[in-house]
Amino acid sequence: MRRFLNPERLWAAADGLDEDWVKPHVLWLPHDQPQVLAYFARFREALAPFQDFITPVAKPDLHMTVQKIGSHDDEGRRVDVERLLRAAPAVQEALTALAPIRIEIGPPRASASAALTDVWPEDALHQLYLGVRAGLDAAGLPLPTSADWFWGHMTGGYGLKNTDTPELAARSDRLASALGRVLRPGARAAATINSVRRDLDKTVDLAASGHHVIRIREQPLTALTPNDIVCTADQPAEEIAEAVYEAILHLTGHAPCESFAEPDALAGTQLGLFDDTSPTALPDPSGARRHAVSVLLTQMVRELHRGDVAADLESAQHLVWDLPLDAALMTVQQQGGALRALASAAKLLIDQP
Repeated sequence: MRRFLNPERLWAAADGLDEDWVKPHVLWLPHDQPQVLAYFARFREALAPFQDFITPVAKPDLHMTVQKIGSHDDEGRRVDVERLLRAAPAVQEALTALAPIRIEIGPPRASASAALTDVWPEDALHQLYLGVRAGLDAAGLPLPTSADWFWGHMTGGYGLKNTDTPELAARSDRLASALGRVLRPGARAAATINSVRRDLDKTVDLAASGHHVIRIREQPLTALTPNDIVCTADQPAEEIAEAVYEAILHLTGHAPCESFAEPDALAGTQLGLFDDTSPTALPDPSGARRHAVSVLLTQMVRELHRGDVAADLESAQHLVWDLPLDAALMTVQQQGGALRALASAAKLLIDQP
């Protein structure tokens, strides 16, 4: 066995910047599937006596690499965290048509520089690979040349040094035998790759149960349903919140709020400012005043929604940039003043003979 991280595999200079060692990848992580974790726990047991020349992969680091991403694009710009986060929805969209993939992991084997397991079936994993590449490419991220076929595998241990002495070579042979004894060829772990599909299934279930689903999609992504909101990366949060509010009004016909329960007689005598149980509420045969009150109350909820967004933004800026609270307090005061004015107008309409 050879050392895995030999000079040809290192992608940064030893004396270079720390950020040069960050190389983006798209990975499948098995940490929500206990049968896979149990399989690799046995894998680590087999490697434990041979840690003088191989390093077992710790439980938190288990993964299957689907696609490597270039650290810099063609213009020399670094692929930073922000660009990766913005690319994630494009990858999800490219995988929406992909059904859950049932995979098998195993058997284990020793390769030239690692101890690993192959992952099956090849056809389905190749479609996953092509979908991920399509999404990354749509997001403008740099990719290596496409492989003719995707080789699915998971690594249980990486070669620490070359086994270039007779003693180490013999121990390397014993490692290969130990893997077969601890995890015999027929012992495999089954798993499912379905995180993208689970999100879609949840949306379908919500819609089927009578809920409305509104997605906020950032350009260049397009709307998946007529209910979706499409925004730009630099669009103010207030505008996006307003668009969501309008979508809720369009879908439901009323402002977003807690469900209304008809008050009983006692509740009507205690709190009757905005309902017909108030002893001051007079008949309105034309319905004109009722409509005006409804408009004012809807506007109150709208102002409250806007104020919450503005207050959250001011508070976040205070926390992140350590700014004084004056601006945030001013926003809260303005919000309270607007609501008081609308409440007073509504009360005048209700009390008007």
